[in-house]
Amino acid sequence: MMIKYIKDHKVNLLIQILFLIVLGFILESLQLDRFAVIYTICIGVLCQIIVAAYDYLRKREFYKELEEYFSSLDKKYFLFEMIQEPSFEEGKIFYRWMEEICKSANDHLLLYKKEAVEYREYIEMWIHEVKTPVAAMRLMAENHPDERMRQIEEELNKIEYYLDQALYYARSSGVEKDYMVKELNLKKIVEKVIRSNARMLIKSKIKITMENMDQIVYSDEKWIEFILKQLLINAVKYRKETEPSIEFCAE
Repeated sequence: MMIKYIKDHKVNLLIQILFLIVLGFILESLQLDRFAVIYTICIGVLCQIIVAAYDYLRKREFYKELEEYFSSLDKKYFLFEMIQEPSFEEGKIFYRWMEEICKSANDHLLLYKKEAVEYREYIEMWIHEVKTPVAAMRLMAENHPDERMRQIEEELNKIEYYLDQALYYARSSGVEKDYMVKELNLKKIVEKVIRSNARMLIKSKIKITMENMDQIVYSDEKWIEFILKQLLINAVKYRKETEPSIEFCAE
């Protein structure tokens, strides 16, 4: 820090040294006592050292505090709230500019958050609205069981899956409001997901095996079901083996 300060103020220091040298020559030309000349120069050097030390210490304190808070903060735009206004003029100018920048950043952030919340609420509302006619079409397909209706039901399953995917993605930024943690049996959760996707698994001729799944965990049921469903669909979609199988096991 000291070396950087000296480099930054090297021009001022050189001018001050030059001034003291010129002052020494002037005093010498006036035929003053050499001891008085040296004494005067020493006092000048001491005064310059004191001024430089005072200026360095107060600036070092401000910039050291600034650096510590900046490196420790996760959200850098809160930096202005942490530091104190410095006592030197250039620091005050920097402080005022930083105040305006941080205020502008916070205003934009609040606006963005508000828009994001409104958009997420709109998406959730839209998905729930779309699910109503999907459920009605599913009921119609179940009441008229034939090959064509089974195909329609499969497509409805895909639509519902994509709707759930969009809904969970919209909620992913605020999962703390959507979690309901409770005691769950992993085996029952997996069996439930397999039953809901049984037609897809049978059609793809995928063998399902389970090992050591009778485990109790604490989590959110709908999020686990969603993740498992995604894994199943991806496994079916990207399978390569002629006799594919999916194994569920727990540790």
